[in-house]
Amino acid sequence: MQTAICYCEAGQPQRAIDIYQEKLSAGTFSRRDHGYFLSLMSGTLALAGEPDEAARIGFDALKISVETYSVRTNHELRRLAERLAPWKHRSLVRELRDTLAA
Repeated sequence: MQTAICYCEAGQPQRAIDIYQEKLSAGTFSRRDHGYFLSLMSGTLALAGEPDEAARIGFDALKISVETYSVRTNHELRRLAERLAPWKHRSLVRELRDTLAA
């Protein structure tokens, strides 16, 4: 996951997404960590110009965040909402942003 984070920070979101898709599975990490990494993946998807998939994964991360009371995941989801602002007119993006703002 650290490699994916580094690729994202280095401006190579597609390489990061490939790693997330390959390595991020529910049984690999604790529930809390899985939610956190989903939130990072969703932010990376937004940076890669995939707002609907980012919102979909963001909802998955949000569900886990609520269950686990994860402050760090909530922080990343707030960042995701900001990254999705250019697509706020899209229904799934709007729904996620409204849910996060509530």
